[in-house]
Amino acid sequence: PGPKAYADVTAKTDFYFPMQFGDYAKIITSQPLEGLEKTALPRFEFKKPFKTTINNTTMEIAYAAQITPNSSAHGSFAFNLDITESRLLAESVSTNDVVEKYMGGIFVSVALKGQCTDVGFNSVTPSSIGGVFEVSSENGRLVAQIQSLAIKGMGDWRITVGSCDGPVGYQQALEGELRNFLKDQKVLADLFKNQLQAKLNTIISDMTDKVLVEREIKLNDNVTLSLTPIGLVLNKASGQLLLNGELTANIASSETESIVIPSTFTAEDEKLFPNSGFVISQHFVNALSTALYKTSFYKFDFLSNSVAALKDLFSNKFYQFFLWRDLMKFKNGTPFQFKTFAKGEPVVSALGSGSGYTWFTVHGLIGADMQAPSNGQYAPYMKFQADTRIKTWMGVHKGKAVIGFQDPEMSVKKAFDPEYLKNNRPSDSMSLGFFVKRIKEAVVRK
Repeated sequence: PGPKAYADVTAKTDFYFPMQFGDYAKIITSQPLEGLEKTALPRFEFKKPFKTTINNTTMEIAYAAQITPNSSAHGSFAFNLDITESRLLAESVSTNDVVEKYMGGIFVSVALKGQCTDVGFNSVTPSSIGGVFEVSSENGRLVAQIQSLAIKGMGDWRITVGSCDGPVGYQQALEGELRNFLKDQKVLADLFKNQLQAKLNTIISDMTDKVLVEREIKLNDNVTLSLTPIGLVLNKASGQLLLNGELTANIASSETESIVIPSTFTAEDEKLFPNSGFVISQHFVNALSTALYKTSFYKFDFLSNSVAALKDLFSNKFYQFFLWRDLMKFKNGTPFQFKTFAKGEPVVSALGSGSGYTWFTVHGLIGADMQAPSNGQYAPYMKFQADTRIKTWMGVHKGKAVIGFQDPEMSVKKAFDPEYLKNNRPSDSMSLGFFVKRIKEAVVRK
């Protein structure tokens, strides 16, 4: 029979990534809220002393902002904008009204019509805008809403007019009324609030899009983990922001027909939710470890010269004399091959969560066949067996899905390969502790 065909085995489970208020507040306060903003405003009007309409107005403000979390309320942030430049440019300002004028002892209705074009308004006093906005979640996305806004300064304006058509004195009267109109802080607050709300909506939406991007962890050529965020839920009472999604393991296997990985969350898994960590089902971790074992994930080969910590041992006769005497018969720098594999299915335990990660301990027997170069090939040299415990962690760091290993514990036994002993009488003088310390680096890097 021919070789087995590779088949993609897919396993899925839910994941949860809780963030406390202080964690996501750092993301929000780091967002750029500054620059030069240009916005088209709707038509607006004032009715006293005569009905006047301001048409086709463009508003420009240049500012630098600071955002700080409000420690007294979850999801609440204060902002302060230093306005370095503010101007409005109206295509036209027109008056069309009927006013009553007392003439010759009677009141006479007089039609008042006029229009000025290219009317510019430039603030000439330093100013700032302060306020508060709140973040919440809707339909799995973050949204922000300005709750309050106050303006300081911005009381004096320089008005420029392109041209005017109207009764004698109309332009001077209009400029005076426009200045009075702009002194109304509520009018200005509404103008700026709408513009800042639009800017804030864009920032929070962009930030949400970045959080909800699918991420991948490629464990090796045959195993890929994919994190697919689904939505965000903000608990205003606790301040906790919960990212939920789906974790998918794609495994290309030639050694098993099917791999079934359950995705059921248990009560024990749910106890991890209050912590700031990356929460997945313990069942998924156990079954994934089983699947990886069946697909030979734990088998890997490396050369001694590929591990920096081993180079001094394999290339220095002084080290070899005291630490591994039999190596002295080989030429300095000789690359030895290590074929590493799991001897039995590893056991996963001690699932925990915190600091943005889920961690667990993988315990199993690791075998390693060390082979020496011989006549252009590799031949058996020594066998190692290590009772190994490795702390493994998974999570999201700086926007990227990550997985890593640390703190390996090894109890190692060694013996020369029987094939090597058939034609050699090697020295058994070897500092096993030194070698184990060095070999841990290879395991962690893998």
